[in-house]
Amino acid sequence: MPAPVAILDLAARFGEHIDACKSGSYHEKQLRTDCINPLFEALGWDMNNKQGYAEACRDVIHEDQIKVGGAVKAKARQEKKIGSNLEATVALTLPAEGFTHPVFSGPATLHEFLILSDLQQIIRGGDLAAVVTESSHHKCARCWKHLPDVGTHAEHPTLCGRCEEVVG
Repeated sequence: MPAPVAILDLAARFGEHIDACKSGSYHEKQLRTDCINPLFEALGWDMNNKQGYAEACRDVIHEDQIKVGGAVKAKARQEKKIGSNLEATVALTLPAEGFTHPVFSGPATLHEFLILSDLQQIIRGGDLAAVVTESSHHKCARCWKHLPDVGTHAEHPTLCGRCEEVVG
């Protein structure tokens, strides 16, 4: 099946502006607005809850809407506990009902989708919540994830196992 025209257009636009996207002045929020959200919309996701669903039944729950210990997730950044998602260790609670999208089917998928280094646990039941703490692991010099195996590879001590395999 060929890719939808909207996705081909996004890929072409991204390719035309790849240098700007790689620059230090292009931030995660811009990438999300310019590329990621339009990609998911083209794939059929309701990124802005146009259907008016309750929070637990939405296709997408934006980061600033996720409760963290009675406050919003952004508070961890505001308090300088973390500088980015990759510096966070997250314990996540999802309601027993809803969250049926495939991204919630398993920890590995959700872990990558949320762009986290460490997703400690996913509990089903209770209110939607996330507890964010600073990761205790070292940062990989290549992928920037904070992982337990960084520093354990003699040939590339600043890399995680996955990146060490890639640069071999």
